[in-house]
Amino acid sequence: MRRDDEKAQFLSEDEIVRDYIDSIQRNPETLEQWMSTSRDDLIMFHWGAGQWIRNHYKLWHPDNPHTQGYRNGPDSMSARVIDRVWEELHPGADQACA
Repeated sequence: MRRDDEKAQFLSEDEIVRDYIDSIQRNPETLEQWMSTSRDDLIMFHWGAGQWIRNHYKLWHPDNPHTQGYRNGPDSMSARVIDRVWEELHPGADQACA
């Protein structure tokens, strides 16, 4: 979460994806874990990475406008972020399976 003039500004889904990918790429072990995980196994990230995403980016905060459109709020948004991060790290993976 960024702060401007002491007022909390919540990151959009796109900003969270970019920021989280940047953090993954700075840690070789974490990057390797993401690169070796199949799309079918992304659920393994729900409690670790998903919880970190929900807490770090304040997805649970009642004033966060970006979680209001998700059926299950923070959980749904963090799951979507995890899916999009995987897609960004595995470009063309869906086309290879089609």
